[in-house]
Amino acid sequence: MKYFKTLKIRLLLFLIITLLLFTATPSFASKGKAEQYYNQAESYAAEGRWDLAADAYAQASKEYPKYKDVQNKLSDAKLQTCSMLMQMGDDSKAKEKYEEALALYKKALYYNPTSVEAKSRLDNLSQDMVARYYNLGRTYESQNQFDSAYQAYGKAYAYNPNYQDVTDRYTRIRAQLNGNIPLQAVLFFVNRSSQLGMETPLIQSLQSDLVQKSASGKFAMIDYRKVQAVINEQAKGLSDSLNDGLAMDLGRILGADQVVVGEIVSEGQKSNKFRITARVLKVPQGDVLKEIKISHSFNGKEMADFQREVPELADDLANKIVKDGWF
Repeated sequence: MKYFKTLKIRLLLFLIITLLLFTATPSFASKGKAEQYYNQAESYAAEGRWDLAADAYAQASKEYPKYKDVQNKLSDAKLQTCSMLMQMGDDSKAKEKYEEALALYKKALYYNPTSVEAKSRLDNLSQDMVARYYNLGRTYESQNQFDSAYQAYGKAYAYNPNYQDVTDRYTRIRAQLNGNIPLQAVLFFVNRSSQLGMETPLIQSLQSDLVQKSASGKFAMIDYRKVQAVINEQAKGLSDSLNDGLAMDLGRILGADQVVVGEIVSEGQKSNKFRITARVLKVPQGDVLKEIKISHSFNGKEMADFQREVPELADDLANKIVKDGWF
């Protein structure tokens, strides 16, 4: 009996030791891998290859976060990498290798996201690139090299669609190269309802939806900022009423083929129920190509309530405008 009791104790001890060794093995293995990455990182750091050093320190930290002073080494390596990449970016910029410089500044910011200096370099070069491609597009356009102009405007648009009138020029060139697809513009909605100001968020949402739908290549949208600029510039010389006559004048000035105008009116006694009418007019004849009417009851009476529901309403309008084509 005593023998069996002793045997049981030995077996229990054996199982406990085996379990401890089994659970400890991954830690030992991770620490071993961390040591390999750490030593590799030290070699890279000694050679001044800071990006590789930072990556290796990061791997060491991932394998075993408590390994030696890996966290401090990693932080320092990231700072050194950022500085190194900014210098490389400066060198590329001096050689007019702008795309390469831009990529290096972005990479520098990746290693040190809080670097004011790296962000400033990136922002400044991005703006320079927008202006460079925009001016290049203008040059190509003046020489009737529309394919090249389109490519240049496209690059400027990718960097910053808000730069000057790059969106408008990019849109017009695209329309021309795609077989003179119709140019559309959302002009105005006359608000005769009890809720003042709701026409602005409606127009902005409708414009945004139509721009997205224009990606199909069946039509192109004139940038609404261009529309607003023309309205502001021509306000004194054109009709003082938001009507079809003004719509045709604006359409001709904008070079649009078709324009969207609309009206918002209250329905019944409820102040949160409206009827919205949108009309697509052909320029310059003024023919009504399409008319859409939507009745909608908003879930509230405050402007914030309307603004929450406007995107869905605008999307409904956009779908009906685009359905079966504009014509």
